[in-house]
Amino acid sequence: DSDGDGVREWQGIPLRIRYAVSAGAAGRSAVQAQIARQWQELGVQVETVAMERPWEHPEAWDVAQWASQPPGYPDPDDPRWLCGEARPGGHNFAGVCDERLDELIAIQAITVDPEDRRGLLFEIQALAHEQRWWVPLCRWEDVWLIREERTGLRPWREAPFWNLENLAEEK
Repeated sequence: DSDGDGVREWQGIPLRIRYAVSAGAAGRSAVQAQIARQWQELGVQVETVAMERPWEHPEAWDVAQWASQPPGYPDPDDPRWLCGEARPGGHNFAGVCDERLDELIAIQAITVDPEDRRGLLFEIQALAHEQRWWVPLCRWEDVWLIREERTGLRPWREAPFWNLENLAEEK
């Protein structure tokens, strides 16, 4: 901080981050304010940009916060992170492109054995953790209780009773 304004510099260039947050996201404003405060305490100048859909305007931010789930949720396969999607109009809004990640996503997508696939998905998570492409701020849990004599239901967040016609009662 060569000029005493509290903002770190590198070769005379101030460290500034445009932090995109979802506009009107109930319950997130306190977290967003805390993150901005912590960065400011570290000497980062933070410009908070509230946007309806930050993923549609990746050129407007350096770091963004929003929540979304894989297209095939609850299946963890998530092709949004492929290099081919890291382009204008693609679905890889952060522009992540890693050959190893591409390889792991492609292999897990065609792996049939659940244990082998689980291992590949854990490897994807480890790689993402190591590279810090995305950092989860919370972990959503889906907890469903179904009486033990009821069988056939497979609930999930978006449509908890999507297969209600399969409901059966064991006698």
